[in-house]
Amino acid sequence: ANLFSDLAGEVDDSGAWYTSGGYVRRGHLLLGNTFLRVRSTAQTPLGFPHVMGIYMDDLASGVTILNNTFSDGDIGVLLGGGRDVHISGNVFTNLSTAIEIDDRGLSYEAYLCIFNG
Repeated sequence: ANLFSDLAGEVDDSGAWYTSGGYVRRGHLLLGNTFLRVRSTAQTPLGFPHVMGIYMDDLASGVTILNNTFSDGDIGVLLGGGRDVHISGNVFTNLSTAIEIDDRGLSYEAYLCIFNG
């Protein structure tokens, strides 16, 4: 288990743990970690805090997030599309958003999901 603490104070669109790569980079296991005070404290270009404990960007897939603790931050987990993601047994306290899920693959980046036969 790891402690991710007091990170990303002056950035935006970032995370303590980050992955992307669509459907091909699979097999990540995040087990028993603590994400504490992972948040932006500066004015951000997006106009709102967008810093995650775990950031699964651009259709990241095949990730298991199990028995982690997220406390006193912006967003605990961001799931930016993707497949085969398992989130279970985690504790979320004092966050702007516990888990944020968007529709990448259905709208933004939909072209990455087309089978070319």
